Order: sequence, then structure tokens, then C-alpha cells
Amino acid sequence: MLLCGDSYLRRASVAQYLPYLLFLACPISMGLMMWMMMGRNHNQMSASGPDPRMAELESQVNELRVALQDQERRAGATLRESGSSLK
Repeated sequence: MLLCGDSYLRRASVAQYLPYLLFLACPISMGLMMWMMMGRNHNQMSASGPDPRMAELESQVNELRVALQDQERRAGATLRESGSSLK
């Protein structure tokens, strides 16, 4: 079987395989770039430790959530008071 395939490859020209190579060039290069970028990001994250900017942003998000909950409680209390005064 190997000998049959070898003789077939000798008869085939490069022009015959060129469309397939061009078709596969894009997905292969994209996969290679993704793999390289993923490896670089993992190394940076493990070496640098936690980012202080992320901690600050997370604290700001928590403050905004607390403020939103307070505002919703006040709005609910106002609605309940106005509803009881209408009766």
C-alpha cells in the first residue's frame, strides 16, 4: 500500500495540491496563532499575580450594587407608602 501511494505522489504535480494547501493555510495559521497567544497569556498571569486594577474595579462594582439595592428598597418603600395613602 505504501508503495502504491508513493508512486501516486510522484505522478501528482504541485499544482494539483496547491488549492488544498491554500485552503488549509488559513485555519492552520489561525490555530497556531491562538495556541501561541494562549501560552503567552497563561505565563503572564501566573508570573504577575493579581492585578490591583482588577481589585479596584471589583470593589467599585460591589459599591454600585449596594447603591442600586438601596435605591430599589427606597423606591419600593415609597410605592408602598403611596399605595396605602390612596386607600
